Amino acid sequence: MVKYELQNIVPYNKVYYIDCICLSFFTAVSYFNSSVFSYMANDYLVYNLGKTANGLSLSLDNLQIQSFEEITKNNGMEIEYWKGYYNDIVDRVIDSILKGYIIILTVDGFYYKHAYHDLFYQKEHHAYHILVYGFDTERKIFNTVEVNGLEWNTSNCCYRYEMSFQDMVLGHEGIINHVPGGPTLMKLSRDSSRNIISDDPYSFKGLMIDNMKSHKPQILAGLQNILTLSENIGEFDIPKPTAFSNKVASLSNQYKINSILGEDHNCGQLFKDIIESWVAIEALMYMNEFKGVSEKKKFVSKLGRLYELECKLYENLFPLFDRIQPV
Repeated sequence: MVKYELQNIVPYNKVYYIDCICLSFFTAVSYFNSSVFSYMANDYLVYNLGKTANGLSLSLDNLQIQSFEEITKNNGMEIEYWKGYYNDIVDRVIDSILKGYIIILTVDGFYYKHAYHDLFYQKEHHAYHILVYGFDTERKIFNTVEVNGLEWNTSNCCYRYEMSFQDMVLGHEGIINHVPGGPTLMKLSRDSSRNIISDDPYSFKGLMIDNMKSHKPQILAGLQNILTLSENIGEFDIPKPTAFSNKVASLSNQYKINSILGEDHNCGQLFKDIIESWVAIEALMYMNEFKGVSEKKKFVSKLGRLYELECKLYENLFPLFDRIQPV
C-alpha cells in the first residue's frame, strides 16, 4: 500500500500539558475514547533541586502515583514498548500502522528540525516524542502529530506535520547513540474487551484530592527548594529548557486543578501569577544571554516572589481539600 492513515486523529490542544510525550499520549488517549483526566488526577508536582556542571537548577517535576502502564490498562488500552535499535524502523512503523496501532516514536531532537521545535536542533541531544498515524511511501513521509516547542499557551501547541523517512532513521539512530535509556517506540491500541472510562473531569475529584493530600509533605518540602536556590544565588544555573518546562508544568497544574475542581476554589489569580513568575524568570535568562552577562542576583527577588505565591496557593488548596466532599 502506497498511502494510508488512521482517521479522526485530532491533535490534543486543550492545554500544553507537561511535555511532548504527554501531548502525544493524550492525542492517542482521545482517539481511543479513553480518559485524559485519569492521568492528570494521578499527577502531583514537586520542586526539586538538581546539580548541573555550573551550579544548581530548579525543576518542577511531574510525579505519578500509578504508572502510565497501569492507568492505560484501566482505560481499556494496550501499550507495547520496543527498546533498542532497529535497522528496519521505517518498515516496522508502517507495518504497525497498517495493523491499527498508533505509534509514539522517540527521536533525537539534535537531528530533527521543524518549524516550531528547533530548541535542540544541532545544539543538544534530546529525547523528543512524536505520534505517528500514517504514511506515504511514494513521497517517503510519515503523517505525525508533533508538539510546538515555542507557543506553549496557544491552541497550536500540538499539530499535524510530516516527517521524512530519512529524518525518522536519523532521529532513531541519534536516540540509540546519544540519549539511551527509554523506549524507542510505543505501540498503542484499544482493548475492545474493556469498558470505556468517562472523561468527565469531576469524576476524578476524589482521586486527585487523595493523591495530593497523601503527598502533601513532599509538595511543601519542595517549596523550600525555591528558597534554597535563592539563598545560594551564586550557584543559580537553570537551563533554558528547564525554565520552559517549569512554565509549562505550572500551566498544567492550573489546568488540572481548575478542570477537576471546577468552581470549588478561588485560586485562579494565584495560578496566573505563578505562571507569570516563570515567564519573568525565563525572560530574564534570555535577556542575560542576549547581553552576554550573568546577573544572578536579579533572580533573588523573582524566586522570592515565586516562593510566596506557591506557599499561598497550597495554604489555600490543602484546607479546601479537607472541606470538599469528593463525588
